Amino acid sequence: MGLLSLSGTDLLLAVIALVLLVGFASDFLSKRLRIPDVLWLLLLGLVLGPGLGLISPHELLTIAPVLGTLALVLILFDAGLDMHADRIRPIVGPALLFSATAYAASAAVLLVAALLIFPSEGLPAALLFALSLACTSGAIVIPLTRRLRLPERLTRMVQLDAAFEDTFAIVAVTALLLVVATPSGTGSAVHLGLALLLPVPVGVAVGVIGGLVWRQFLAAWQDEPYAALATLGFVVGVYIVADFLGGSGILAALALGIVLANEGAFRRWLGEAPPLRLAPSLRKIQGEIAFLLRSFFLLLLGMLVNPRAASPLLWAALVAATVILVIVRFGAALRLGGPANRRPVWAATLAGLYGRGLTSAVLIVVAFDRVPSAGALVLPAVILVLLTNIVMTAWLVYLGRTGEMPQTQFEEPPPSDLEFYAFSP
Repeated sequence: MGLLSLSGTDLLLAVIALVLLVGFASDFLSKRLRIPDVLWLLLLGLVLGPGLGLISPHELLTIAPVLGTLALVLILFDAGLDMHADRIRPIVGPALLFSATAYAASAAVLLVAALLIFPSEGLPAALLFALSLACTSGAIVIPLTRRLRLPERLTRMVQLDAAFEDTFAIVAVTALLLVVATPSGTGSAVHLGLALLLPVPVGVAVGVIGGLVWRQFLAAWQDEPYAALATLGFVVGVYIVADFLGGSGILAALALGIVLANEGAFRRWLGEAPPLRLAPSLRKIQGEIAFLLRSFFLLLLGMLVNPRAASPLLWAALVAATVILVIVRFGAALRLGGPANRRPVWAATLAGLYGRGLTSAVLIVVAFDRVPSAGALVLPAVILVLLTNIVMTAWLVYLGRTGEMPQTQFEEPPPSDLEFYAFSP
């Protein structure tokens, strides 16, 4: 019985088995051939879905937003665990300014492209396309920073930029869906204003409070069996609470990780000793689960797109948009991306680390029931995700070969795959 005839539980189990095997293989190939696993997963999805017709992804679309969001939450929580206050304090302001500028400029570029690609779908669909795909994907970019020998400050800059842009996209799309779903009036304007103002402070507050609570649990129980799984459950719970209160759940997960990373500072402030050291198992388990979810979602994205259904105009517009987005990010990074004496080199790296992915796809899928024409956005959205990741790969390979990429060692012992883009002559 082929995968094409499977449905329901059997189909889901078959895809999970495939993702587990393919995820390992893609990671292995990425280390050997120095091509990011995101491309292997997307291309395999293309082969299994529209290429050979072995798997129909439509039954999996109902759980795709949930798994994609969960992967994003875990990846940002893990990124937060790397962000010690003394290391990120000098770059929070520049990262926020760069992220806001890059996101706004990218949204403007994609809005023009959307109006050219599908003018008949209406302005809400064009705005949804632009606001969803204007952000880099933390789930794509953050794991890549762990494979690159970048200066620590640049690494934190990339991680903060991805977290901020993911948040901007979620807030902007949420506001758009509120405008589409609610009638005009004073009450609606107030509702929209709150939707724009609350996500960041509420998300940060929930994450900080959650971190202060969970540090007490880890101090007493982190060496117990299943403590890592309990931590994952708590991270998801913090996301849900922040989202319920109108805050950014992914920003709450990031803030939770930052609080735990700086747990020693809280202990000194409270007069407690000794500082808590997080068990390595906490990060190992959540990293593997996040990798599984990320692999599933990228494979699904590849299954959703049929390149043969795209018109020459669509391809031309998306290729042009992909190139313009790199140029826009390079210009923003050249002015805002780090110390003045390092900006030309840093700008090239910041511009190249711009792959789209999980956040964009999740936002478009979630909008299906609010924007009637959202289904028409799937094909151009997935093609843009594919193109940006191809350009990102080529850009980083070029920088690695020419020696233009800033390289240094992390303060901690680097992982075994840190030579990802380190090329020999």
